[in-house]
Amino acid sequence: MVIDSAFSNGLAGIQAGRTALAQNAFDIARAPVAAQNGETDKLVDALVDSRQNLVQVQASAKVVQAASDTLGTLLDVTV
Repeated sequence: MVIDSAFSNGLAGIQAGRTALAQNAFDIARAPVAAQNGETDKLVDALVDSRQNLVQVQASAKVVQAASDTLGTLLDVTV
C-alpha cells in the first residue's frame, strides 16, 4: 500500500464530500424560494444527499486515520 496515495485519496474524499455538503446546504436554504418560483422541490433530494455526503466524509476520514496509523507503525524506531 502506498501511504501517500492513501492520504491523497482520503483527503480528496473529504474535500469532495465537504463541497457536496455545501451545495446541499445551499439547496436546502433555497428550497422555500424555489417553491415560490414554481421550481421543482429539491429539498428531499438535498437532505438525502447530505446524509450520503456526510458518510463519505466520515469514511474518508477513516482512510486518512488508517494511513496515519500505518505510517506510524512503519516508522517506529527505538533509540
